[in-house]
Amino acid sequence: MADANGMLTRAVVGDARALRVDVRAIAEHGADLHGLTGDARAWFVDGLVCATLLSAYLDEGERLTMQVQASEPRFAFTADVSDTGGVRARLSPSDVRGAGHIQGIMLVLKSVVGREVYRGATEVDHPSFAEMLSGHLAQSSQTEARVRVEGGVGAFVERLPDGGDDDLGPVADAVLAGLDGQAFPLRWECSCSDERVLSMLAGLGAAELQAMIDEDHGAVVTCNFCTRAVTLSEDQLRGLL
Repeated sequence: MADANGMLTRAVVGDARALRVDVRAIAEHGADLHGLTGDARAWFVDGLVCATLLSAYLDEGERLTMQVQASEPRFAFTADVSDTGGVRARLSPSDVRGAGHIQGIMLVLKSVVGREVYRGATEVDHPSFAEMLSGHLAQSSQTEARVRVEGGVGAFVERLPDGGDDDLGPVADAVLAGLDGQAFPLRWECSCSDERVLSMLAGLGAAELQAMIDEDHGAVVTCNFCTRAVTLSEDQLRGLL
């Protein structure tokens, strides 16, 4: 866990804005935590790269959430990135296998203390997360950009206003290999807490809480991101009534 760190780097390269992220250690930690194998593990790593690229320009207090609901092959991916570099993600099922394309919906949200400030949805029919992100950016932005994703490292290059017409592909390839610039640390960090669990349970209502007391004699709530389990006694549940 102590080594589940990464880096996001920002710079201007020629007439392009460039980003590079390295989340290899973070992605390995998350994939191991969720027992991901095969295609599921590879998609988890690529999805985490794309989410951190999207988070590069978060304002103070903002959080970015990227979700992919895939119908073919069937899987669900969610990643959260905070403005301070905290990253968490999950993908299920853990052993999904797939053919060439991912089909479904990609949803990108920005929020501040639970309030949405941006929502963008893109239909997905792409062979990779990199092309999925490129499609989303093409739909939501009017500027030319290139995306590269490889083995837990990602690059994003966007032409600046009034920039030239040179091919951005070689620039993106060079950024993927390395980028000197303003660096921001990233780390695996889950925002779950006992207080959040109690708040969530309190919102269920008296009837459901009473059923937990009578039938289960307590409750165990497991975080879908970090797998941490919070156990509550009957008395704790009664305190929520």
